[in-house]
Amino acid sequence: MGWGDKFNQLTQTAVSKSKELAEVTKLNLEISNTEKKMQEIYIEIGKYMMENDLLKENPFFEEKKAALLELKAVIDENREKIQIVKNISICPNCGAEVPRTAKFCNSCGTQMINEPEQTEEEGKICPNCGEKVEEDSAFCGNCGTKLE
Repeated sequence: MGWGDKFNQLTQTAVSKSKELAEVTKLNLEISNTEKKMQEIYIEIGKYMMENDLLKENPFFEEKKAALLELKAVIDENREKIQIVKNISICPNCGAEVPRTAKFCNSCGTQMINEPEQTEEEGKICPNCGEKVEEDSAFCGNCGTKLE
């Protein structure tokens, strides 16, 4: 067997391995996509069962439901913190981000209900514009609103 024959054999082996690798990759991708679709269906089933409270009095599911509700509360709390940091409100009608001081949504025109939250760590907040103000201030330095 000459050098040319060995080269041809190596080339055929490489081509065969490349085809094999391409086919395996294609099949693995198909498996992955199918598993993803299955996971989406599992999620839909679980969400439906939880939203419709179909698993009452089952300790396993009650525990999972409680864990999900705790996680949802964390997400809601963090979303509220983001709104405070960004000084925005979310329009109850269309979901658009609206400056906290706006009286109406700039996307759909819905009247905004601005009730600034006040926590111990935030200090005193102006009820009109949502800006922080000194504890002993009689008026807001940002918008001039008389403070109680």
